[in-house]
Amino acid sequence: MTASHDTPSTGKPLTLWRSRLDLAPRTQTACVNVDQLHRFVLAGFTPAPGEERMPVLYAAQRATASRSQATPRRAGRPQKILVQSLAQPDWSRLEQDGLITSTATQQVQQHYRAGEPVEIRIIANPAFRERTTGKRRAHTGTADHTRWLSRRLHDNGLDTDPERVVPSAPATVTGQKKDGHRIHVAVCAFMAQGTVLDPGLFHRALTHGVGQGKAYGCGLLLTRRLL
Repeated sequence: MTASHDTPSTGKPLTLWRSRLDLAPRTQTACVNVDQLHRFVLAGFTPAPGEERMPVLYAAQRATASRSQATPRRAGRPQKILVQSLAQPDWSRLEQDGLITSTATQQVQQHYRAGEPVEIRIIANPAFRERTTGKRRAHTGTADHTRWLSRRLHDNGLDTDPERVVPSAPATVTGQKKDGHRIHVAVCAFMAQGTVLDPGLFHRALTHGVGQGKAYGCGLLLTRRLL
């Protein structure tokens, strides 16, 4: 999922834009379709001709997941959205059209050094690709989810203690693209604690996200230093 801006040096502090959006009721209903939610978020960015495409990450705060015998349950409608980008967004048209009821945008700086302890939160798509079929399958079970996140974070410069990785119950976000292709993405919210091993890799993960499903609200790392 991308917008337009220049790439920062991973050796320097990252300057990011974060926006908190409250969705109007009709937007919440429309954006149950996660493809519509993806297009809604990108509407805040207008790429200039010739500019490089850069990441836009977001995470949705949702209503309670539907009661169902299915596992995982279907995720509830999105109510609030946190959007992170390198480019400055413009939500004025969405506000004028009554699609969002309020918005707050600010710049934040992120700069981590090797050895720093951090706490992270992330909504992710813990999945793997089958060797025989090449199809992506969702991991099932708390242990598989914990191992998946620990491996992914290690690949992105963060060493985690598996005992400090806490996954939520999984849910499924769904939707349909304009060409009729149906979308089913298993998502899980995690909290974890770890230590920065490689600041360059970790900074890249902060801007580019972790794992698959970024267009559907997965991969945004929210961090807090631990004293």
